[in-house]
Amino acid sequence: MAFKTMFESLFSTWLIKQLEVRFGLMEAEVVTRFSELALPFVASLAIVWFVYRFISSNLQREFARAEEKQRLLDEIGGLRTRLVRFRIEMQRDINGSRSKAEWEADFHEIENAVASRIEAFASKAEAEIYLHRGTIQRVLAETIPHQRIIDIAVHDLEHLREFIKAYSRRHKDDRH
Repeated sequence: MAFKTMFESLFSTWLIKQLEVRFGLMEAEVVTRFSELALPFVASLAIVWFVYRFISSNLQREFARAEEKQRLLDEIGGLRTRLVRFRIEMQRDINGSRSKAEWEADFHEIENAVASRIEAFASKAEAEIYLHRGTIQRVLAETIPHQRIIDIAVHDLEHLREFIKAYSRRHKDDRH
């Protein structure tokens, strides 16, 4: 503390001597007193500006990330709606106008689109949970052709409903 005071005193004396030669004693003292106030003020402004820029850039990144998450969640919701229409189409095809391979190809296209959005939104692990369903309860007698794909679609619809609800609630709670 004493060193700082001594250093400030020496600097102030040196500055007055330098300025006195050019402007006179009274003007040199005014400039010196002003600089004693101005330097901390300018330093404070610089610190505040730096902190503002830092916080601002972090908030912008967070807002962009939140918007991206919302966009992905909306896409997952749209794909769920597409899966609903797909399941209804399959159930209406009681005559088997489309082959099992055609239904499976369409189903896997939707399934892979959903998994890629879930991976981008949440994690690869969450996408793996979606893709690898485990045990699915089935009706023993297949009264509708392609019942297995319908069962998987129904399972996926429930999974996606819970996924969307959980993340929507979490996102809603984060905003409040």
